[in-house]
Order: sequence, then structure tokens, then C-alpha cells
Amino acid sequence: WSLAHDDLDVVHADPLAPRSLQGVLEGHDAVLCLVGHKPEAHEARDALQPRAPLAALATRHLVAAMGEAGVSRLVLLGAAGVGNSVAAGALGLGRWLHWLLPDVMADKERQEALVRGSALHWTVLRPARLSHARSGTDLHVGENLRWGWRGLPREDVAALMVRLATDTASIGKVLTVA
Repeated sequence: WSLAHDDLDVVHADPLAPRSLQGVLEGHDAVLCLVGHKPEAHEARDALQPRAPLAALATRHLVAAMGEAGVSRLVLLGAAGVGNSVAAGALGLGRWLHWLLPDVMADKERQEALVRGSALHWTVLRPARLSHARSGTDLHVGENLRWGWRGLPREDVAALMVRLATDTASIGKVLTVA
């Protein structure tokens, strides 16, 4: 699927290279941050563990660039199993993820803490598990929502993020998607 929407302008930058963010955020109403880890792209468990805190570092640069550009609205794609959602995972999934991917989950914890501690008008969206399934799935969205291992179509989650960008009722909330 392609990242396209009538209300969306896609800009390209490398948030690990802060200079690449200069001049691309000005004039935008909001930023959707989808920086994270893609476990299915790796073959070995060791490859799942990043050498550096990719998500937190990229998000730190993005938050700073947003401040410089005067953009205050951020929707962050987080992860179920972070923060208080650890205990909400069915069958201990939250604890299992922290055991299986300790560095990735610690990075996502740091990423979310950076956003929550910022002066931005943020919303954190914690999907249970992204999939390549066709769009059209009914998404269950809420605070402190119980979640499991059901795959959520990336396209549906992306469309939800676009909607949340203009939803002032979601500002300052951490929402789980299951």
C-alpha cells in the first residue's frame, strides 16, 4: 500500500540525521511519527535487537525539529506492551514482548516518554500487532484497552493516525488499538 491521503503531505527526511529535518516541517499542521522497528524484516533473533535506541533517538530529533518549525501536533505510533499496556496484554503478551525484545521495548518506552514529556500536543497510538492484511478491519480504540495478538492492517492504522491528527479530544491521550 502507498502512504497517500487527501489530507496528507508526505515529506521525506532521516530523523536520525537532524539536519535533514530542517525546512521540511514548516507550514505543516501535524506530524505523524511512524519510526520504529520492523521485526519481520530480520531473520535472526539477534538482528531484532538494535545497536542503538533507534526510535528514541529519531523521536528526540523530530520533537526538537517540530519545536523549531512551530509545529505542535504529533501523533506517535507507539507499541502495545509499553507503559501501562504491559499488563493489558492477553496471556502475558506484554511481559513476553519485554522478555523477547528487551532492547526494542526499552527503546519504545524511551520514545514514548520523550513525547509525553514534551510540550507538544501529542497522541500516542499503541497498536497490538501490525499486519499486511487488507484494510477494512474494525479497529477497537481506547485507553487501557485489553489487547491480544490480532493483526491490524497497516493501512487501517495509518488512516486512524490521519484522523487523530485533527481530533483535539485525543490530545494528551495514550490509545491502544486492538
